[in-house]
Amino acid sequence: MSLIRHSSTRGVVLRQHACSPPCLQQQLGMLKRSYNGSGRQGHRMPPHAAAASPDIVQRLGSTITATAPPAQQQPVQEQQQERQESGSFNWHRAWYPVAIVSQLHEARPTATQLLGMDMVIWRDGNGSWVVFEDRCPHRLAPLSEGRLEPATGHLMCSYHGWQFDSQGKCTSIPQIGEPAAHAAACSSKRTCAIAYPCQVAQGLLWVWPDAGSPELAAASPPALSSQYGAEGWTLLGGEWFARDLEYGFDTMMENLFDPSHIPFAHHGIMGSASRDKAQPLHITTTVDVTPTGGFQLSRGSAPFKTAAPTDTVNSFVPPVLNVSSQANTAKGTTMVLTFYGIPTAPGKSRVITAFFTNAKVPAFAAKMAAAVEWVFHLGQNQVLDSDAMLLHVQERLLHEGRDRNWRSAFYMPAGSDLGEQRAGTAVGGSV
Repeated sequence: MSLIRHSSTRGVVLRQHACSPPCLQQQLGMLKRSYNGSGRQGHRMPPHAAAASPDIVQRLGSTITATAPPAQQQPVQEQQQERQESGSFNWHRAWYPVAIVSQLHEARPTATQLLGMDMVIWRDGNGSWVVFEDRCPHRLAPLSEGRLEPATGHLMCSYHGWQFDSQGKCTSIPQIGEPAAHAAACSSKRTCAIAYPCQVAQGLLWVWPDAGSPELAAASPPALSSQYGAEGWTLLGGEWFARDLEYGFDTMMENLFDPSHIPFAHHGIMGSASRDKAQPLHITTTVDVTPTGGFQLSRGSAPFKTAAPTDTVNSFVPPVLNVSSQANTAKGTTMVLTFYGIPTAPGKSRVITAFFTNAKVPAFAAKMAAAVEWVFHLGQNQVLDSDAMLLHVQERLLHEGRDRNWRSAFYMPAGSDLGEQRAGTAVGGSV
């Protein structure tokens, strides 16, 4: 059975926008320039072109593929056909989880970032979550500094009081009193806020960061966990865990596919992992890297000596899903570590993660674990803290060094380096 499957979006309401975003191509161009080195020289931009095998997508359960944004809006059928035939991946036309819904404030807007773009999350008067570009079209003030107007359920800019409904349409301009002039101004596309398609699934808020393709977003399922809410699986800790990190998305993904660092960087922290138990790893490629289908690796042992043999399958599904399925062959149980690595901005990232097990967990123990969720999160933070400085400095030295191409700057002779190499190719490519 596939490690990853995509649940249907049937029954999920997708938030769309009523106003076409101005100068979308210019916006994407600015983003690309920011990833090519604005403030971070040599920062890797995810690859957008390589040969792809269509069956790889089905083998990994991924249906998230796309092509470069067209100059004009295409019918969704044409967009789907184009992205299936193309060997490239459009990182703006894909779903990203940006927040844990239970941790969002329902009565005030929340600022966030994705792919270097500033966004604001808010909840409208109907109880639906909405995501806008974090700028008011009037004077470019951040809408995340605004407030939710109880009388209308709309988002109000704190600078001049303009209000916007969930579609991005301007509904109130206090500075214009004459009704006809007010209506004319509000009907202009220039008064619209840019609204991104979004949806709630599996307790996460997902965003499609291309405001110009809402129909394609509605037809494209996000990369959901096949264990979340499934019978026989327990979510350890009772909830997702999220944290912002001071290193880039590419560095994080490479680290997640590098198990050999665990007994050293996380010595004495992750279970029985310790330096004196470290052992060589033999990693094989089950599915090789493609831009639209990701890749899959397997290994027959842990990076440190364990009492029971462990078979592990690691999968990457574009754009951000990392799944590590660890099977205890002696007990017949499996632990699945699910990581979403979100590229928030150059040199910064966010991880959203959950651990699942199909081992028998007494109902009382599961309730107790959920009640003290913070204890589980303390452990997660300790693991992230233990190599955060190493990754931050590694990334800085690579970007500032004589050779900013990771393929030649890194020397990786061990078989255990295969995961880092595959991840680097999938999410970073050559500088």
